[in-house]
Amino acid sequence: MKRQTASTRPPSSRHTVVTMAGLLHGLTTLFLAIGAINGQNNLLFWAFGLGLGGILVSGIFSGSGMMGLRLGRHTPHTARAGEPMQFRYEVRNANRLMPMFGLSIAESTRGASPLARAPVAFLHNAPARRSPIAAAPATPNRRGVISIKSVAVASSFPLGLMRKIMVFDLPATITVLPARVRLRDDLVPRPARRGHGGAATATAIGPADEFFGVREYVPGDSPRLVAWRPSARSDTLIVRQQGAPPPTIVWVCLDLPEHAEALQRERAIALAAAMIELLAQRGASVGLIVRPGEATRLPAPGAWHARRLLHMLAVWGTEEQAEAKGAPAGPAKPPSGAARAFDHARIRPDHAVVVVHATRERSPSVPWASHLYADDIASYLAPGDTIPEILLPPAPPESRRDKWRRLAREFFMVDPVGEVVTEATDPDAARDESNARPGRAGRRSAASARTRPAPSRQREGASP
Repeated sequence: MKRQTASTRPPSSRHTVVTMAGLLHGLTTLFLAIGAINGQNNLLFWAFGLGLGGILVSGIFSGSGMMGLRLGRHTPHTARAGEPMQFRYEVRNANRLMPMFGLSIAESTRGASPLARAPVAFLHNAPARRSPIAAAPATPNRRGVISIKSVAVASSFPLGLMRKIMVFDLPATITVLPARVRLRDDLVPRPARRGHGGAATATAIGPADEFFGVREYVPGDSPRLVAWRPSARSDTLIVRQQGAPPPTIVWVCLDLPEHAEALQRERAIALAAAMIELLAQRGASVGLIVRPGEATRLPAPGAWHARRLLHMLAVWGTEEQAEAKGAPAGPAKPPSGAARAFDHARIRPDHAVVVVHATRERSPSVPWASHLYADDIASYLAPGDTIPEILLPPAPPESRRDKWRRLAREFFMVDPVGEVVTEATDPDAARDESNARPGRAGRRSAASARTRPAPSRQREGASP
């Protein structure tokens, strides 16, 4: 994946923040000074000198080391919703002798970011005249655009009394594509009838019967490809080049009604993005219609066009699209009948059509179209694939009692009800483990077998 790189540059602003430990240290130093002056005690003067020295060291030593800091950032151009990505920072220490310790790097995003929390990286040591690399993982929880404004680098070395903060202006933009879904291969639609309408011609060489061009004969060419009439007019043999047929045109129609829920809309957009990627891998020419009459992208082959369609779906219905259009975010008005007829006029019988519905209601479409529903996303997945976590219904809120029980199980391995939490949760595995262990369990089973009463061998009706 390509990355956008910001070269190392000096900070745009810097400031100092006194921590809670520094505030308590300052108050303690002040009381020591008052006690030393009033009591004229040498020990109090020594303690006051140590406290004052700690303040001077925290303010001067760490500040002089941070002055030589230069920062660069490497971020990906695109990311996937629900999949982890990584921010990489190049921390260059331009000081000749002074190293830097305990650096924390935090991003500052603008607006409502798809990131649940800003990424944070830590670097324990930055030697002089070196450029170490720090990494910060991040996972976007929805699609959209991440607009990064600045990066703040902070350090409270050596005593944690003052926090030096350097702010670097490194603007960047990351497009978060819809969640990745792998569909079955048999979901690829087929056109109502074969052919390409007579408007498409061969654009590449391939094993087909269509004419692409002519070239000189090369040893090894089939004699059937020799063009005898052009060869008779020249001194060399001329052979015909066969062209590959144009790709199948497939329209992906995304139906997002106003009353659809947010989860249904996200599932439908993820299904449409997965279908576009699957068709692009098959070499089809893919077109996109979102809410017929609102947005249309004409069919085109290639992975580059598929990426354009994915970028369009990434910002559809988000605040970034609303800012670009100058309208509030949210579902737009349904298109008119004339707009629907205009979009349907682009679709021909030799085009394949797949309609992705956010709800169970079907919008008007061509008769030969294939239909996918957001609620049935689990049945469309490839074998072994599961629904991404961000496309699942949100979990019910955890009660206070369940939260305390979970914390007790995680930290103390004891259930507050009275049961001891063990690692063996499968009863069959626990039974096999107890049988295989030659300990108390085996002795108990042998003792129970010895004390078990033997069955009577007397016949029925016989006297005792």
